[in-house]
Amino acid sequence: HHIDEKSEKWINRELKHEAAIIADRRNPVRFFNYSYLKTILEEKHGVSVSVPTIILRAKKTAFTKRRFVAKSMTEKF
Repeated sequence: HHIDEKSEKWINRELKHEAAIIADRRNPVRFFNYSYLKTILEEKHGVSVSVPTIILRAKKTAFTKRRFVAKSMTEKF
């Protein structure tokens, strides 16, 4: 099962748009809403893909950032 080049283009374009919204500090949005992206792709562009496919494309194209997880303190001061 492969996704055609046109669909890949639309997925990347919508991921870039969503990443720009997340990067803007004035907006309260801080995380990707992959279900919303799936809906937009279906309604606006006629591309039918699954949510895991969108997540994989976001990870592959480095739109998602790995979170920094603070280490807990193990010693008392």
